[in-house]
Amino acid sequence: MARRCYNFSTPSLSAISTIIMIMGCNNELSSIKITLLLYLLDHL
Repeated sequence: MARRCYNFSTPSLSAISTIIMIMGCNNELSSIKITLLLYLLDHL
């Protein structure tokens, strides 16, 4: 699974993106969890 940092245009998702860049992109397990979270958010 490729590790990615996400960029969002809406304020709330932009805040999530910032948290992801701080926490997620440096930690393999966090990246996987965040990827799953974003997948769920994307398919609500």
